[in-house]
Amino acid sequence: MREFHDLTAGTQLAGDQEVVRHNDPSPKNTIHQLTGGELRPAAFIGWDLAAPGADP
Repeated sequence: MREFHDLTAGTQLAGDQEVVRHNDPSPKNTIHQLTGGELRPAAFIGWDLAAPGADP
């Protein structure tokens, strides 16, 4: 999420806000990948609530 916020900071997508926020990064919106024997977050889905907002 940090990388996404950094990528959207100061862009037209963020408008007059700091960044674009996902606004629902819950387990139901997280795709996990088995890495080194552990499940690790690999991607976020469910971007329907995404909107410009403050950088957390």
